[in-house]
Amino acid sequence: IRAMGAYFIRRRSGNPLYRRVLARYVQMTTAEGITQAIFPEGGLSLDGRVGTARLGILSYILGGFSPGGRDVVFVPVGIAYDHVMEDRILIDAAASGTRRFKARPWAALGAVIRLLGRKLTGRFKGFGTAAAAFGPPISLAEFLVGHSGEPTEALGRHLMAEIAKTVPVVPVPLVALALRRGARGEAEVLALATKLAGEMLAAGAVLKLAPQGMAATVREAGEQLMRRGLIGADFVPLAGVEGVIAFYAAALEQRLEG
Repeated sequence: IRAMGAYFIRRRSGNPLYRRVLARYVQMTTAEGITQAIFPEGGLSLDGRVGTARLGILSYILGGFSPGGRDVVFVPVGIAYDHVMEDRILIDAAASGTRRFKARPWAALGAVIRLLGRKLTGRFKGFGTAAAAFGPPISLAEFLVGHSGEPTEALGRHLMAEIAKTVPVVPVPLVALALRRGARGEAEVLALATKLAGEMLAAGAVLKLAPQGMAATVREAGEQLMRRGLIGADFVPLAGVEGVIAFYAAALEQRLEG
């Protein structure tokens, strides 16, 4: 990853020299107009929602920004998945209130072996849809016109709100949201999913659903959820899976709340 130009931030480093060098590196890179991809949350989402921004990198960018010089343009990017491989680990971490990820090596090895077995026997159906969407660019110069004083926190909130609106709609989260809102049975899920997708489309959401239509989308998501033991063939969630269903529905719930 470093060979591709990426750099990792030592968040626990208390060395002031390291922070000064990092800040200057970010400022010089920004001043040269080099595109930088930043993960502003600084970590994985434990509940499926778009979280708050870590402000370090943003403060470095703002510290080196000159209103009369080259503008800085932020492009919000939202990513959505039908299947997050470590979803239960993240949910357990959220329940414990810590960011300690209790991954068990033998369990992971067993999952890899089972996956290879399904692949070799032709039973592997994939992990569903993964999609990215891009929001409208945000000019730092224009943003600062309306913000006096220290703007870092305001910029962080604005960027994360725009990212939350950019997360695309994919099949499993859409069906999970319908289940969260009380739909039971394939017909009810289809009706509510259609209604929710229409509301989000009207609000500017990017839909990455089955090209064959909403019925195919619901069936595709249902098959994914059934294979994972989250719902039965009657499209009713099984016992003890409420947290997983909520995890996948969270980003779309957040979008509708906004």
